[in-house]
Amino acid sequence: MSYPNLIGAGTVVGLVALGTCVSVAPSAHASNNVHPRTPVLWPDAPCIQTVDRSADPSFAFSYEIPSEDTQLSGDEFADSRRHQFIGFCRQWPAGRPPPRYISLYDLERSVAADLELPELLDDPESTLETSEVWSGCWTRITADDDRRPITFEVAALPVIWDTLDPAGVEPGTWLVAGYTWEPPYNLWRRAPWVLRVLDEPAPAEPAQAAVSIADTADYLYGDEVVELPICVHATAGSALSIEWAPSKPELLEWKAIEQLAQIAVEGPDQLVVPFTPPEASLGLTIVLRAVLEQPLGDGYVGHGLDPVIVFGPSDTGDGDGDGDGDGDGDGDGDGDPRATGDTGTGGTSTDGSANEDGAHGAGHCSVHPARGSIYAYLATFGVCASIAMRRRRRQVRTHERQHAPPCSRPPVPGPARHHARCVRLQERRRR
Repeated sequence: MSYPNLIGAGTVVGLVALGTCVSVAPSAHASNNVHPRTPVLWPDAPCIQTVDRSADPSFAFSYEIPSEDTQLSGDEFADSRRHQFIGFCRQWPAGRPPPRYISLYDLERSVAADLELPELLDDPESTLETSEVWSGCWTRITADDDRRPITFEVAALPVIWDTLDPAGVEPGTWLVAGYTWEPPYNLWRRAPWVLRVLDEPAPAEPAQAAVSIADTADYLYGDEVVELPICVHATAGSALSIEWAPSKPELLEWKAIEQLAQIAVEGPDQLVVPFTPPEASLGLTIVLRAVLEQPLGDGYVGHGLDPVIVFGPSDTGDGDGDGDGDGDGDGDGDGDPRATGDTGTGGTSTDGSANEDGAHGAGHCSVHPARGSIYAYLATFGVCASIAMRRRRRQVRTHERQHAPPCSRPPVPGPARHHARCVRLQERRRR
């Protein structure tokens, strides 16, 4: 087939995909599938906090919302668009939150309302109540039938966690997460701090270990150095190690960073750790964690809040940097890093030779005439993406006008700082 014909074929395929993406896009009038979920926002707070239950078992914390969200669509549950809070005995890697449903009852009624597929009922990992991964490692801070409306008035009230009610949680380091109940796309947003729950005044040794990694950059370049703010609470003589893993494989394979291994910890501290992406991470999306080991007592593992995209240098060739199947792109070996031996950015072959099927550069984007022009595809899909973005922006603007949050109207009587804070939160959401 000639090169012009290949371009035409690519355009036809792209137009078919364009028609498909437009035709299958859900209607905002038919359901709330396209409605942006309203997350819990976490204001500044100490990165490691402690509650001594021998003195007071209650712990109070605050949260914020970007805008009010109470107007339900016709197919939503009457209790939809609410916030709830859950405690977890450990952190989770960035991008791998707990199940989208807390209770089996919530999943069952979502299936009955055709919001979810019945097959989910056969998967124990579809709900926290039935999950084996999270069994015994979570607790409700607020009850399912006491989820909070997403309003400024309610969000201004602190959440009180009674760590002895109903049965009490085990002593240890706990993570608090906000949960947006709006099926089918329920949302988790974990707090950037952790809570040490003690049954007596903290002893000198061994300490109840805790680690918290503050917000990280969304993306980095291979030669960039960034500072990771990390809070630690541990016994003197402990050691902290920073590790990374490609985000794509189902089972994360953590890799040590030699220059950031066994950092000395001499007690509670707020560290600033310089971090440069390892060479093997170039072109991948990665997740980070901090592993704390104590000479006595249990250690603890803290995870970064979000995945990090690592861009490689501009002169790395035409490889996509994801040939080992570890990153977010499509790779070889079903995501198993052993399929290419963790060779970094080059994929399975870095010498430019042909692969098994004889196609030069197979598995990578190419503008080689024998494979057609990538630009025809990109142009068509660019149109599709543009339409989707414009539709999303219209939905958000319509949503904000319908809700007319108090900060968009003249301030109600009360302290002026409440109105100013509301305006700042709304601007943050728009950005």
